[in-house]
Amino acid sequence: MVGGLLLLARAVGLLLTLSGIALIAVALRHPQMQPALVPLFSGLALLLGGVPLLLRRAEAVLFYSLLILLAGLWALIEPGIDGWHLLPGLVLWLALGVMLLPVNHLLAQITENKP
Repeated sequence: MVGGLLLLARAVGLLLTLSGIALIAVALRHPQMQPALVPLFSGLALLLGGVPLLLRRAEAVLFYSLLILLAGLWALIEPGIDGWHLLPGLVLWLALGVMLLPVNHLLAQITENKP
C-alpha cells in the first residue's frame, strides 16, 4: 500500500511537472494571447506542486492548493457565478487534489519519521 502511494506520488508529480512546463512554454511562446497570465501562473503553480512530489516533500499540497485557488478565481472571473460554467474549470483540479490527499498524509508521516 505504501509503495503504491509513493509510486502514485511520483507519477502525479511527474504529470504536474510536465504539465507546468508545457503551460509556461505556451504562455511565453504566445504572449499575444489575451489571458497569457493565466497559463503562466497555472504553469508555475503546477511546477511548484509537481517538483516537491517528485522529491517526496509534503509541501506539494500547499502549492497545489495555490493552483486550486487560482483556478477557482479564474473560473469565477471568466464565466461568472453560474454552476454549470464553473464545473469544467474546477472539476479536474479538484479531482487531482482529492487524489493527492492520501499521498499528502503518507508524505507527512515519512517526513516526521526522518531523523
